[in-house]
Amino acid sequence: MPRLISRRFTDNDKEKVEKFVQVLLDYQKHEKIEAEWQEGNPEPYHLVVKNTTKEDLVRIIYARNCVGEELQKYKSYIQTAIAYLEDLKILVRHSPKKGAAAKNLRFYLRLASQNKEEIFQSIFEDKWKQKRENFSKTPSKIQEHSNIQVEQAVVGVEVQGEITIIKYMVKFKGDLDTIRQHQEKIRQAIMEISRDSRNKIVGTKEGCVIIEFEGSLEGFKRLESKIKSGELTEILGFPILEVQQIDELASEDAADIGFKLTQWFDNIQINDWVYDIGMQASRLVKELNNDTTVAVLKGNPAVEKNNLLDNIVSKIPAKWLSKIGLDSSEIPSNQILIRLLNINNSNLDCIKFIAYELGDLTNIPGEIIDTLANCIPTITDSETLWQLALTLGKLEPENLLGAVGKTKTIEFPTDDWFDLFLALRVNEDDLIDVLIQVSSATDEYLPVGLQVSLLDETEEIFSKVETNEEERYLSLEFIGGIDQFFSIKFSLGDSDMIENFVI
Repeated sequence: MPRLISRRFTDNDKEKVEKFVQVLLDYQKHEKIEAEWQEGNPEPYHLVVKNTTKEDLVRIIYARNCVGEELQKYKSYIQTAIAYLEDLKILVRHSPKKGAAAKNLRFYLRLASQNKEEIFQSIFEDKWKQKRENFSKTPSKIQEHSNIQVEQAVVGVEVQGEITIIKYMVKFKGDLDTIRQHQEKIRQAIMEISRDSRNKIVGTKEGCVIIEFEGSLEGFKRLESKIKSGELTEILGFPILEVQQIDELASEDAADIGFKLTQWFDNIQINDWVYDIGMQASRLVKELNNDTTVAVLKGNPAVEKNNLLDNIVSKIPAKWLSKIGLDSSEIPSNQILIRLLNINNSNLDCIKFIAYELGDLTNIPGEIIDTLANCIPTITDSETLWQLALTLGKLEPENLLGAVGKTKTIEFPTDDWFDLFLALRVNEDDLIDVLIQVSSATDEYLPVGLQVSLLDETEEIFSKVETNEEERYLSLEFIGGIDQFFSIKFSLGDSDMIENFVI
């Protein structure tokens, strides 16, 4: 399960980062690393890595012929190096890719010099040393058998006179309404534990129930120490799950808590997620019809003066048109598309295909957008409905019938790469429809035995699907409330990983 790990800047990790940086600086010696120096801003230099992979770097740095568990171990070393350099504000990733392209690492290093000795001095003697000294001033240790899921507690600080005021949150397992009834007693208990009379609650929200506090840095450290040591496991009978700074709760890197998915409705970009409107079923329809006989525009398509719509019609199999008595040589393209999207068309593959193709266009005639919107309430097939909603959400974002979707490519511990697609749509009573689809980022089929499970805030499974032979994708759907916490668990063989979310 991915966690926010408190980086300790140890000598062991320093060695991993040094090897990583050394190889990048010597990129001209390695054909598997495509890189170049560019002028930076505000730093004088950027070392831009355009193309390489973790596997390539492992074979260059550690072992040329390693496979299996050994390969995975060394790939984790590469990820460790990347994470440290991001912590040091040296490494900056480029925009994420999805699918097989996600294997390729694309980033740049922000450097004050092109001289190797000066670079190592800046990174390891200056920045690394300072980080390590800062960490050593506030050591913490998590007991091996602690039943509290806490990895990091860092505070956002604000100095008021000589008192440092910080904001943080405590995450409890329990019912929101019940905890709200006891929140004043919880505040008093935390005030006594932290010995901080300034402590106050600034908000509560769902997602295993999160209570946000504001108080002194000294009080927070006392509370943090008791939680991380295992001395404090509950308050008023409510188990403590985590303590974390509030700023990180909304951060795109706070994967352990789960970022808020409904930010997507406001067009807020989250790292590693790429805007996507394509249902897997729609992609397959397009793929399966690549080699079929398609319509031929023999008439006068210029009447519509919209070659993009003509292009869509030209891709539609002739049998789909003839089935409902349409002739693409006689009817304008926009009218063909409207009639094919009409509720009388029982060919769901045709509807998915058209909606998917329309999603790639801009400046679509209003009558076609209206037809998409009118079609949605009449469709009972889930995948067709989602494709219509996703396309409508792109063409007319303000339409309440629309949906928003994004894809993230994830690397599984078994060296499998999966595309995780999530889509959201507003339901009645402020509820949110959530769609989850998982497909292989590198192969035609998912590996046999892959399980994808939906977990609630207590990590109980409430829905699960599993691949059989020749399974191209898996789908899960559910309806949730705003601020509801959920997790997606991937299991294959002896390996698993969890991605956390808040609606």
